[in-house]
Amino acid sequence: MMSRRGCVPEELAIFLGCPAKLSYHSTPRNYEGEVTLVDDPVEVVPAFAVDSAHEKDKRKAEEWAADEIKRVRRWTEIDRKLDDDEKAKILAELPTEPRVDNQRNIPLRGYRVLGIEERGNGGRAYKVASPDNYLFDLREDVVFSIMMKHGIERDGYLPAELIWVKMGNHMRLTCLGSTLHQEIAEYQREKEAKKNV
Repeated sequence: MMSRRGCVPEELAIFLGCPAKLSYHSTPRNYEGEVTLVDDPVEVVPAFAVDSAHEKDKRKAEEWAADEIKRVRRWTEIDRKLDDDEKAKILAELPTEPRVDNQRNIPLRGYRVLGIEERGNGGRAYKVASPDNYLFDLREDVVFSIMMKHGIERDGYLPAELIWVKMGNHMRLTCLGSTLHQEIAEYQREKEAKKNV
């Protein structure tokens, strides 16, 4: 196995945008056995996770969160469907400054696929809610790997433990024990061993 440059950060800084409600479609069967589509809104908070040891990454994530908050507040202010009282109430509940949640980077189970987003270069990113209801992107190759090895549970839950890894300047969620996770962990061990020589 070839080691891949990167690291598994010990601590994460998760910068938070504005809370939002997303809908996904599930297909429960009603009492007559017919398949129906149900709209089930899920409250999530768009989030940007970075390695807490890197100040430059934290500044970039904080800028993203500030822009996200400004964008949502601006759209609320100009929304013609809302009267002034409704706008004032919504704006009072929205954050005005970026918030950060510092967490240990431990493998977590309970991520839930909520949707998919087309990207400009032809790729796609799955929108997943973490167990904390933070909204992240999950790469298509990771979703396919989970589906091929473990399937997918009812309501879009992924039956795998996911952990954050850093490759170059990019953070991404990957499966615990996946080839990518093992290669990065091996690179990190080799790097530490060279330091201790």
